Amino acid sequence: MSTSRVINVAVIGAGEIAMCTHLPTLGFLSHMYEVTAIVDVSKQAVEHCARKFNVPRTFTDVPEMLAACSDVDMVLICHSDEFHSVHAVQCLEAGKHLFIEKPMAQTLREADDIEAARLASGKLVFVGYMRRYATAFLRFKEAVGKLDPAQINYVRFRNFTSRVKDGIISQSGTYSQRFSDIPEEASAKRRQVAMSQFEEYTGLDYNSPVAQYIRACKFHISPHDLSLMRELFGLPRHVIAAVPSARGNFLSIMLQYDGFVLAYESGEDAVLSVDATVEVLAQHQRLKLAFDSPYIKGLPITMTTLSRQPNGDFSEETIRPTYEDYYTLMFKELHRCLSGDAEIKTTVLDSREDISMLSNILKALAEGFEKRQ
Repeated sequence: MSTSRVINVAVIGAGEIAMCTHLPTLGFLSHMYEVTAIVDVSKQAVEHCARKFNVPRTFTDVPEMLAACSDVDMVLICHSDEFHSVHAVQCLEAGKHLFIEKPMAQTLREADDIEAARLASGKLVFVGYMRRYATAFLRFKEAVGKLDPAQINYVRFRNFTSRVKDGIISQSGTYSQRFSDIPEEASAKRRQVAMSQFEEYTGLDYNSPVAQYIRACKFHISPHDLSLMRELFGLPRHVIAAVPSARGNFLSIMLQYDGFVLAYESGEDAVLSVDATVEVLAQHQRLKLAFDSPYIKGLPITMTTLSRQPNGDFSEETIRPTYEDYYTLMFKELHRCLSGDAEIKTTVLDSREDISMLSNILKALAEGFEKRQ
């Protein structure tokens, strides 16, 4: 594709992430992308998005959209996680490039199905780990790479967010709306598919006590964080421990890497604030990467360095490389990849590693649960 070509996009999913981030961002990048179709099982949702974001064609069925939209270059998948893989394969078989929101798939088999379809189609698949395209993260990664690995004492990931209904989103200017016209058969199918995927992935009876415990914990483990861990440090040697809070709304995980332990803390409360940070504590330097809510466009992502100068002075430096949000940066990089000017780093096989890593964590959680019974 020419670097100057506008990419025609069809969006599958007219929910919160589409309304609040993807459709506004693609609209701001109108010199790169044009959304020409949108699909969702909620007719009210697609009609709302069509009016708000000037999308000319609406559908409630993915195969129908693919049959009618031969001019679409890329499909953006951001609907229910349970249907990512089946629709990804359909889109690739129809000859479309793909952007898939994380999690790309629910099982290793589904990841392999997507990769097989990608190879057969010759099309590109880009998985939406937007944090890995933030300029501050790239600066952070560069700084971590300069550290002597033997000098790393400890690493901490924190992901504390708010789940107050419409709290932060309602203040974003692109807040979403909820619609109640989802057909019951669609909801029932989603529940059935989710159950089947969970049992395939974990080998557990969906309704067993240990499975209910695992599902509650899995909710707090973000693919974004697993993906950042892998890019920075690779895969851990093993899971030391994984322990949820008594109320079940927070989770702590300890991962053993060569030479250091990585602590992962995740949870949700009613405080309208985001505490999403990565900290690397080395012997002579501490590095901290801080994200903020993705629903408020332009909030800065920063990196702070604490160190001791050669003369003994304490130094603290915070950088903000850009005000460009990470969704904008990600979609700019995607356009370069579609134009042949860059290679995709968040590939199908890259994302598959998250599914495997999460499986090991859930196994440790299950083992801990069984020991306590």
